[in-house]
Amino acid sequence: PLIETKPDAVSTVYARALHDLASGQGGRAAVEQTLSELEALMDLARSDRRFNEFLASRIIGTDRRGGSIGAMLTGRFSPTTVRFLQVLNDKGRLHALPGIVAAFDSIAQAGFGRVEVTVTTATALSDGDRAALTESL
Repeated sequence: PLIETKPDAVSTVYARALHDLASGQGGRAAVEQTLSELEALMDLARSDRRFNEFLASRIIGTDRRGGSIGAMLTGRFSPTTVRFLQVLNDKGRLHALPGIVAAFDSIAQAGFGRVEVTVTTATALSDGDRAALTESL
């Protein structure tokens, strides 16, 4: 099965290439769409054991899996995302998909000027305090 991993150098290279491609094709909207599609794909892989095994299996040939990826995802995902998954398949890198998605998310969020933060307080915040904190962040 696909194993949740942190991005490594290879994952980051693939994620950067996909980000640059999506950004060049449609700017921020295309990057957001690609991120949404990758997250949906990972959600499906996490929730459906058979789909997860299909993506990670070394028994299924790359030609057969590539055709199946095209048949299953064409019309549901953008051509860029479908082709990217087929390239990963062709290069034997589908097992790295969790790390690639994590790296793509980091690259996209940085490009949007977003930073993820965690706020810990000693006591629960009132709705007004929460709203003020959210606004200041």
